[in-house]
Amino acid sequence: MNAPEYTKKEKQIYALKHAAWIFPLFAFGQFYFLPAYKKFSDLAPCQSYFGINGAYFVFTLLYAAPIFTALLLGLIYGKEYVRVFRLAQYPLPNQKTFTPTLYVYGFKARIRICILVFVIVVQILIGIHGLIWSTDYVRSNLDTFNKNCAGNTEAMPVSTL
Repeated sequence: MNAPEYTKKEKQIYALKHAAWIFPLFAFGQFYFLPAYKKFSDLAPCQSYFGINGAYFVFTLLYAAPIFTALLLGLIYGKEYVRVFRLAQYPLPNQKTFTPTLYVYGFKARIRICILVFVIVVQILIGIHGLIWSTDYVRSNLDTFNKNCAGNTEAMPVSTL
């Protein structure tokens, strides 16, 4: 038996609703955040913020991204997948789908949850590994950062570190 599907109009409304926040977010990232981050990352190794070298903040933002992605996945799918795990049925009763989807029961329904949990755990582990690596990297290269910034009026670009 197939799960109920969204109508064509419901699909269009869904797409427009998400486009209304995705495109401004993309524009903000492309035209404001990335140029500001590039400017910050060029100057950060020569600055100290709250007693912490600025290069650490540059690496932290990069390597904490998988952790933020894992948290976002958990927030988006968590509530739904807890119900799927309890009922051992996917899609949930009366949950609409975009394409014709057969109901799946038992272990086959729970395997989706196992895959999602595996992806979240791997992303968290990658993020933790990156944060540990970036901390060690910045600590071991503090002399290099200070030497390159001491006599120069221009900051050393991060890409040459």
